[in-house]
Amino acid sequence: GATGSSPQTSLSLHTSRGTRLQLTINEHYQPLQRGGEGKASGGLVFVGYGISAADDNYDEYADVDVGGKTIVVIRRVPGQGDVDSPFSGESTSPHAYISSKLKQAANHKAAAVLFVNDPYTVLDSATDKLVAMDGFGSRSQGVPFLQIRQSVLDQVLSESPLTTGE
Repeated sequence: GATGSSPQTSLSLHTSRGTRLQLTINEHYQPLQRGGEGKASGGLVFVGYGISAADDNYDEYADVDVGGKTIVVIRRVPGQGDVDSPFSGESTSPHAYISSKLKQAANHKAAAVLFVNDPYTVLDSATDKLVAMDGFGSRSQGVPFLQIRQSVLDQVLSESPLTTGE
């Protein structure tokens, strides 16, 4: 796979108040080789950890239309370290795998995936590290895939309150 990003790689986010955040690669975000190439624009939809698990009666895509939209997904799974979690407690659940999250995004026809570190393992901005471009491997799963820092998402959310979609 390629070792660098295309000169055309760019990311900007717009809040509901009209603020445009022009983000800087390697500082605010990182494109990931597991994603595909392409362009995406449109609304952001937050889908939590991006899990659709019928066996666990847990579906964060239920009643949410993400087709053609960019989804925001949290790394890993909820309830980490909790032995009563539906996601294997302290062992790694297949629902945490990047391949699982990207497959769900593609299955639900998302235009792109923005990925943020989970709050369980990232306690402050100093530990909110961007993954290397090939950090999840280089075999593309088709949908554009970028990591953004929690501080970027926090800024968007502070100016764009979450709605239930109803």
